[in-house]
Amino acid sequence: MISLQWPWMLALLPLPLLARLLLPRAPLRRDGALRVPFFAALAGAGVADAGSGAWRGVRLAVLALIFGLLVVAAARPVVLGAPVPLETDGRDVMLVLDVSLAMGANDLPRDGLPRERLRVAKAALETFIAARGGDRIGLVVFGNRAALQAPLTLDHGALRDLVNEATVGMANDPSVPGTSALGDGVGLAVRRLQGHQAEERILVVLSGSPGDAGSLSPLLAAEIARSEGMRIHAVGIASDALMPGASPPQMIPVYLDEKLLEGVATSSGGRYFRARSAEDATNALAEIDKLEPVKGASQYFTPVTSLYYWPLGAAIGLSLLFAFVLLLPGLGRRPLAAAGGEP
Repeated sequence: MISLQWPWMLALLPLPLLARLLLPRAPLRRDGALRVPFFAALAGAGVADAGSGAWRGVRLAVLALIFGLLVVAAARPVVLGAPVPLETDGRDVMLVLDVSLAMGANDLPRDGLPRERLRVAKAALETFIAARGGDRIGLVVFGNRAALQAPLTLDHGALRDLVNEATVGMANDPSVPGTSALGDGVGLAVRRLQGHQAEERILVVLSGSPGDAGSLSPLLAAEIARSEGMRIHAVGIASDALMPGASPPQMIPVYLDEKLLEGVATSSGGRYFRARSAEDATNALAEIDKLEPVKGASQYFTPVTSLYYWPLGAAIGLSLLFAFVLLLPGLGRRPLAAAGGEP
């Protein structure tokens, strides 16, 4: 978007017209005569009146255009770019989201209807991210394998899009035994936080599966996080009810290893929350938000590209062209003798 940094300079545009209307004309003195040997040069430069009425009109129009371009340049036109987020003194937060097959269970009530665990977790995370304006946030997903979805970033809009794109089973390898690699997910998040100099580094884990797959023990991963000065807050997402299975239809227990999740959280200095409904999940992340308040609000700067040199360059170029045209011989001149030049 084009904007003017000093728009008040445009008030100078009518200045030549006001000067012409308000200032008295210079007196025309005809007493005496003076022969000017270099009158032709003066006339060519536009100092002496050596042209027709039409030429004088063109000359005034060109001069007005040059003055207008100079005023526009003085108003400092700029192009404002899209706002760019600045890194602030907030926390580094890694979200560790369970996308195992167990997260496809529709056992969390909301408004009287059962909801899928992963959908509930994503909705709660979206609210949590929106409240963390000054934090750099990343995303790790895990099924029976772990994968980095987003490195630490201040672009929370793009991060929310990646959270919403998470699907059940997206990090699942049928050849790998076990339900979910909780330890690998926590370990990958810890590794992504290592080397960053933020004063506070935290992990937020949302899981609804046993965490019995992967090569790294969840408790060992939590111990590594604690040794690195990181805290882990965990949210267990599962109801206490028996839910219908897929094929054949049957009632299966909804299993969640709460003891493991609580151990992962408390061993690192964090807290564990249990979400038996969509409201519980939202409240748990709201409580984590209170435990880890944002230190600084998100800040942005707007890139500015100056454009003043375009009207200024046009004014200079037009002035040079105008001067060159005035020096051309015979351009609308009347006889010099009539103007007081050499006979």
